[in-house]
Amino acid sequence: MSHQKYIELLSEFCSLVDATNTADILEHGNLHIDGVAFSLAHEDTLGRDDLIIYCDFGSLPQKDSNRAYLELLHANLMLYGGSLGGTFAINPESGNVLLLAYQRLADATPEGLASHLNILAELAKLWRDGEAVLDRLFAIEPARSGETPERF
Repeated sequence: MSHQKYIELLSEFCSLVDATNTADILEHGNLHIDGVAFSLAHEDTLGRDDLIIYCDFGSLPQKDSNRAYLELLHANLMLYGGSLGGTFAINPESGNVLLLAYQRLADATPEGLASHLNILAELAKLWRDGEAVLDRLFAIEPARSGETPERF
C-alpha cells in the first residue's frame, strides 16, 4: 500500500460525508464531528500500513482524576488487540484525553471509517458529559463495508 491509498480513502470519505473542509482533511487529516476533534494520519512503518486516528475525548474529570487515570490504564489493557485497536493517552499540550486508534489501510473503506469516527465521537461526547463510557468500548465494532453512518 502507499500514501496514495490513504489519500484516496480520505477523498472518498469526504465525498461520502459531504465534508465542507475536504482540502484541510486531505492535507492535514484534521476534522470535527459534532464538536469532537480528530486527526488522521498515514503510518507505514514496521511493515504495516495503517490509518491512525487521534480522537480528542476532552479533559479529565476534575473530581477524582486519579480514578480516571486508573480507568484509562485498565481500558488500555482491554483495548490491546481489541476491535478498536487503540490506546488512551494524555495530550501533553492540552492535557486532554486522547484515544489513539487505527485501521489497517488495506481493509479500510470510506463507510467503515465514517462509522468508526461516528462511534468515537459519540463516546467522546459521553465522556465529556461525565458518563462511564470506557466499558462501552469493549463491545463496539465499526460498521461493515456498505453501511453508511447516520450523520456527519
